[in-house]
Amino acid sequence: MYRREYILFGGAAGPGKSYILRWVLVELLLYWAGLGHRGVRVGLFCEDYPSLTDRQVTRINREFPAWLGTLKESRTEGFSFQPRPEWGAGRLAGQAAEEGVMGVVSGVR
Repeated sequence: MYRREYILFGGAAGPGKSYILRWVLVELLLYWAGLGHRGVRVGLFCEDYPSLTDRQVTRINREFPAWLGTLKESRTEGFSFQPRPEWGAGRLAGQAAEEGVMGVVSGVR
């Protein structure tokens, strides 16, 4: 699907990396669902939960359309965006183990 080893580069290069990462992970879920792989889980990580909530969760809530799926949050799994069943019923999780794909967001300190 993607032919590059590295797609994004870290640092304080301005907006865009987190946005692209969120949408690439959703695109991967939809791509795999189209190949018949349903219920796939991918992870989106950050250095701490407050940063994850600020950089990702609040933006997912605004950016991802309601027809695509729902954003849920629990004490045991953190947040997860779950596409509707017709879109593969996968999960973009903020806290999960044994992920098949990881998108990592790390702040510059």
